[in-house]
Amino acid sequence: MNTQPLSVKRKIPVELNSLQQTLLITLGGRADESRLADSLLQDHFAAEAKEQIDFDFSKIRLSHDGLVALAVRAHTLDDWIRDFLVAHESPTVIHLGCGLDSRIFRIDPPPEVCWWEVDFPEVIRLRRSLFPEREGCHFLEASILQPGWLDAIKSTGPVVVVAEGILAYFASREVTQVLNDLVRKFPAGEVLFDAYNRWGISYLNRLPSLRLGDARLKFALNDPRSLETSVPGLKLIEEHDGAPQQQIRRASAWMRYGYRLSQKIASLRRMGQLLRYGFGSAGEPPGELGNIFTK
Repeated sequence: MNTQPLSVKRKIPVELNSLQQTLLITLGGRADESRLADSLLQDHFAAEAKEQIDFDFSKIRLSHDGLVALAVRAHTLDDWIRDFLVAHESPTVIHLGCGLDSRIFRIDPPPEVCWWEVDFPEVIRLRRSLFPEREGCHFLEASILQPGWLDAIKSTGPVVVVAEGILAYFASREVTQVLNDLVRKFPAGEVLFDAYNRWGISYLNRLPSLRLGDARLKFALNDPRSLETSVPGLKLIEEHDGAPQQQIRRASAWMRYGYRLSQKIASLRRMGQLLRYGFGSAGEPPGELGNIFTK
């Protein structure tokens, strides 16, 4: 009988700075939400990636309400991208600050869709070690605050840019710089991201998961239409500050009460927002697509 111990697969070490490590909060959240019986995301790639990483996720574990909110945010952005891919020919997806988000696997676009994952070199290296290669997917190792970062991306059609959990860490002038870069580079497209007003920023910066490092949220957006002035050509298409009823029912009684209260006060509603902007020929209201929360 062979009495030798079974080999244990070595976990992948994390070599990221404090800002980059915030991507582990959302990875852990998507993985934990996907293990719930009533999971919205069912993100099995996230669950598998979490198990491969040598990191103590208990330090940044989200509450149940946090998992629900994170899942609603990711799922809504996923749906907006799906809408865009259906509505346009030869589309390009640009995933800013992709981190360890397995969005491309959740959406599962056809291989002819050109998809760009953009993040720091250290993050892209970690990402490559965790997820399988996929046809049509390209990597750009760059900071989106550096001049010329968009030069490598070519597109024959409209682009949809998604930036989840990234722009809020930038200063206001940096956010407008990135958005202006995108609008000037491409003739038409959409930009999708999450944003928070000053109350939301203050609340999130007090969470234990963010206080562990020196990363802090900075960009407060009190009025989404203000970006139409600072970024010429950008037009607000949709603003979501709610959640589908079936997801509200998953939350705690306290969160459900807070949601009902927030719907009556604009400043509370905008503590957390999901925003969809268009530019060029894509800067028009979505018409038949409407509000996915009322479908």
